[in-house]
Amino acid sequence: MSSVVYGQPQNHSLSGGETGPLVRVAQTDLPPGEVVLVFTKKAGEVYDTDIVPVGQDGKIQFKTAHEQLRFVADPAQLGPYPTGGRINAMAVRVSHVPLNNLKSGIFLPRSAQ
Repeated sequence: MSSVVYGQPQNHSLSGGETGPLVRVAQTDLPPGEVVLVFTKKAGEVYDTDIVPVGQDGKIQFKTAHEQLRFVADPAQLGPYPTGGRINAMAVRVSHVPLNNLKSGIFLPRSAQ
């Protein structure tokens, strides 16, 4: 089971005309105020991460360096190489989840843009 991120990401311009990370949006079934960790694996044990709150509308806005993502529920599916043109990503609810049981917080967003 997976959730795919398509659509047009937003590029944010940094000083000096550099392009920053892409901002993506995903719809969740989580209540507002929950905190979500979104991450992708780079190489070895290095990860790109973003920690974001769930908005009033149930959406999360997160930053990523990748144009196309696919959310997966199995950590073994994370890797630095595209699968079908998409990088696998994971979303984990971290608020109200015991640190010794973070795996229980893994979820797939309902939809993503």
